Amino acid sequence: MARTIGGAAKQRKSVALINFWRVARVDGETSRKQKRRVRWLRINAILEGANTEPYVHNGSFQEAIRPVLIIAQIFALMPVRGISSKYADDLNFSWLSFRSCYALIVSILFLISSGYMAAFVMQVNFDFDSVETLVFYGSIFAISAAFIQLATKWPAVVLEWQRVESQLPALRTEKERGALAYHIRMIIMIAMGCSLVEHLLSMLSSIYYVNACPVMPNKPIDSYLLINFSMFYHFVEYTTALGILGKVINVLATFAWSFNDIFVMAVSVSLASRFRQLNDYMLSEARLPTSIDYWIQCRINFRNLCKLCNVVDDAISIITLLCFSNNLYFICGKILKSLQKKPSASHTVYFWFSLGYLLIRTLILSLYSASINDESKRPLLIFQHVPRQYWTLELKRFSEEVHMDQVALTGMKFFRLTRGVVISVAGTIVTYELILLQFNKADKLAFACARTMRLLPKFEYKFRRWKKMKKSSLMRKLDVLHASAGKREFLEPSEDYVSRKQTACIENMCTRLRLKSRRQFLYNGTFHEAVGKVLITAQFFAMMPVRGVTAQHPSSLNFSWLHVRTCCCLLFIASTVIDLTLTIYKVLDGDISFNNIKPIIFRGCILLVCVTALNLARKWPELMMHWHEIEQDLPQYQTQRDKGRMAHTIHMVMFVGMMLSLSEHVLSMISAINYSAFCNTTADPIKNFFLLTNDEIFYVLDYSPFLAAWGKLQNVYSTFIWNYMDVFVMIVSIGLASKFRQLNDNLLKFKGLHMPPSFWSERRIQYRNICTLCRRMDNAISLITMVSFSNNLYFICVQLLRSLNEMPSMAHAIYFYFSLIFLIGRTLAVSLYAASVHDESRYSLRYLRCVPKDSWCPETKRFAEEIASDLVALSGMKFFHLTRKLVLSVAGTIVTYELVLIQFHEDQNLWDCDQSGYS
Repeated sequence: MARTIGGAAKQRKSVALINFWRVARVDGETSRKQKRRVRWLRINAILEGANTEPYVHNGSFQEAIRPVLIIAQIFALMPVRGISSKYADDLNFSWLSFRSCYALIVSILFLISSGYMAAFVMQVNFDFDSVETLVFYGSIFAISAAFIQLATKWPAVVLEWQRVESQLPALRTEKERGALAYHIRMIIMIAMGCSLVEHLLSMLSSIYYVNACPVMPNKPIDSYLLINFSMFYHFVEYTTALGILGKVINVLATFAWSFNDIFVMAVSVSLASRFRQLNDYMLSEARLPTSIDYWIQCRINFRNLCKLCNVVDDAISIITLLCFSNNLYFICGKILKSLQKKPSASHTVYFWFSLGYLLIRTLILSLYSASINDESKRPLLIFQHVPRQYWTLELKRFSEEVHMDQVALTGMKFFRLTRGVVISVAGTIVTYELILLQFNKADKLAFACARTMRLLPKFEYKFRRWKKMKKSSLMRKLDVLHASAGKREFLEPSEDYVSRKQTACIENMCTRLRLKSRRQFLYNGTFHEAVGKVLITAQFFAMMPVRGVTAQHPSSLNFSWLHVRTCCCLLFIASTVIDLTLTIYKVLDGDISFNNIKPIIFRGCILLVCVTALNLARKWPELMMHWHEIEQDLPQYQTQRDKGRMAHTIHMVMFVGMMLSLSEHVLSMISAINYSAFCNTTADPIKNFFLLTNDEIFYVLDYSPFLAAWGKLQNVYSTFIWNYMDVFVMIVSIGLASKFRQLNDNLLKFKGLHMPPSFWSERRIQYRNICTLCRRMDNAISLITMVSFSNNLYFICVQLLRSLNEMPSMAHAIYFYFSLIFLIGRTLAVSLYAASVHDESRYSLRYLRCVPKDSWCPETKRFAEEIASDLVALSGMKFFHLTRKLVLSVAGTIVTYELVLIQFHEDQNLWDCDQSGYS
């Protein structure tokens, strides 16, 4: 019984414990659910707060530059406190802050590394690679020290920037306020992404080297760290800790090298955006009634921006100088290394990516820096829109200040960053490359074949026989039967058939005679009419896919991505990309020489022109409508001779240019046939010809008739486009010059007569409209103009180099000298026709000098000052303007290169059979 009672008591106790833990578990689950609910409500509140209160930009420079400085401080640059704030008042610098100590420590490490590199160069090994490493780490130490110095001035610079920004016209929309910050973020993302890819490729090439040549066997990580900083470990014994420290220093140095350019780009974009902000404000009010006070305030704002530019330039000019000198040195160094054969595919990919990234980064840095000068000159264009009755002395003073001031960043005042400096840098690099290519020993090839070359073998007979033998016996019998049947039908025609054909022929002839009315032989004097046949010819070769080019009115022009013309153009661009890829692979797979670089440049330029022409075709209808509106506002020609003068000139330029181009191509084919007969690799002459002229295709792929036909068609189209881009620049130049001449002919009629101010106001507006048209066309075709001149200059230098060698046959000699003379003549014609735009724009000034004293008024004075101060000319992306002075500069450059080439000339056989660079 006791056991039973005890069992019941234990049972009740167990039930009580079970109930207690059940309640505790339910309460715990309830509390956990409540906590989850509270946490979820907090998250929702945060998200709702984020949705209801989006980030609002204030449009300031400090806000836009903030991510650049945050990233910089991670890598021990720009040790300024308060950079996360939107306002310049929160910025300050202290030598005792953690940022400053971190930057000083890293700068001292760079200095120590540079010292060991200098000791290695002076005591152990003095060669190009060692000096290049010394220059790299020495420049990185200079960059680090320059940023520490800039950090001490940065709060005052940004404070001045904020003061100037507060006085500018306000940015109205959120998009305008956030545009600068977005632009700078995109620069950071792209530049840092490319730098990261470049560094990873560098690591891969080093890893490949370590696997092939291990410095420390069975220790790949230590071997990699050792070669990464090998000059330092020549004096200090290697340890893993020192190896890791060396890698950290290398990563920090690599970032500092790229960040130097990024920082100058960001500052340049910001300064240019502030000038653009003021210019857009003035442009919106230029055609409206304005007061003197308005232009006084605009001039004060412009002066403040110029002073800000000087303050910023004084602070960062050392960094700018290091940017350009560093980039130019390493570009030249990499060009020298490009002549060496790479040990592996990883080295090849890394090298060419690094060189391409460096060139593009330098070009973009130059363009962003030059945009400050471009925007500072833009008010001159805005002042031209101000109506006559609102032109004041304050505007004249403003105009003179803009015209005379040179607002731009500088490199310690040694050079100013305008578009002209880009051409100077490019010329230096090209000159250096030409000299280096003369020292390339890989170009010295021996003449392999010992036979005498014949001019033209019995090619036609072999071609027919080969064509006949390609068919089966059954197909040959069917051909014979078809020919005999056709002959019988021809010999025994029916009378009904003959009469039906005669009637159809008479009706067709009458219809054609009826359609050719007098109206179709008359010209209306428009550029759209004159250029129609030129564009039709271009469309046969997959360029300018615009519909309605032969219509009477430009309103019929339209562009569509789905039209067959556009599809053909896109197909040719894709074909050119494939051809260029095969050419690049062939060149990179072998030794780089002067002769096999030429096809890369040729096909690369063709691809660039095709893409630019496709983009131009999209804008062409709008451009032609704008051109037509300006033409209708000009004084009209009265005779058919005057109206048809421009069209006749354009058609003759097109005809002569294309006929000479066709002659050159035919001579090229004769030379290639002669060459393939001499250096034949197979018994088939057709196959030899295609293997020679399309060597980049069959270097990768096996020979086939389809690929041979594709390669030849690609070559014909590319040759036409290469010549057409020069013809197109000439045609646009003729059209623009004719419009200036049309206005000048009208001014000639009133030369020396007493005319009212309204007459001169009307002519000034017409002159301004033509200048606006010239500027708009220049923006559309400036890249084509740039490619045209640079391409012609390069190939003239190539041909001059080859002229120093003996020609292997008469066919080669005729083709070579015809091609050289045609190329020089074409370049001269492009230069003169393009320069005629500038010449005609200045002729109006002669007639204004003849205005009688009684008729001289403020409007004529303004007209004369605009003509005298404006530079109206086509340009190559604003790097150079096509005037007659440029012709002399190009001739001087060619003579200089010829003299350099003669000094380094050694007899070379550029038509050797073993050399696959004929095409």
